[in-house]
Amino acid sequence: MRSLIERSIVQHEHALGVQLDYLRSLADVSSGLFTKFSLTIPAATHRKHAPLDAWHLARIGATRVQDCGTCMQYVVNAALQAGASSEALRAALADDAASLSATEHLALRFGEAVAARAPKAEDLRERLVENVGRGDRARRGDGPGLPDPEARTWADGGVRARHRRDRQRDTRWLT
Repeated sequence: MRSLIERSIVQHEHALGVQLDYLRSLADVSSGLFTKFSLTIPAATHRKHAPLDAWHLARIGATRVQDCGTCMQYVVNAALQAGASSEALRAALADDAASLSATEHLALRFGEAVAARAPKAEDLRERLVENVGRGDRARRGDGPGLPDPEARTWADGGVRARHRRDRQRDTRWLT
């Protein structure tokens, strides 16, 4: 197990160009702890409808508040690999609001507010939704959007439940 964890860490270090010693520390404490921490990564990197640059700028804003140099390098390298605008990243890192679009600046401030647990985070989220739209816009193909926090899920009988039932109905003939 230990060698598998080490190979995974080395692979991520090479891919992102940063040392991930904190992951080694977690693995040294407990391989179970490392595994549990690894399970949070998909949630932390989920970007279903958010515009690419805005999403990465929000991550930069949040990381800046946390004041972790290695983390910031990781976030910037990940943004560049994902294809985020290097100009927007440079402007965010220099805190040059004039060089950012309104949505990009809003996303940067939103990330900062969330990490700082500032009360203005909800207002910034609402303004981002106004600028970018909700997830249903993106699903319809009208452009990028942010997920609708009030959307009903399959668990409470919402749209996803209906689609799930339809899929079950449509595939019964296969069995």
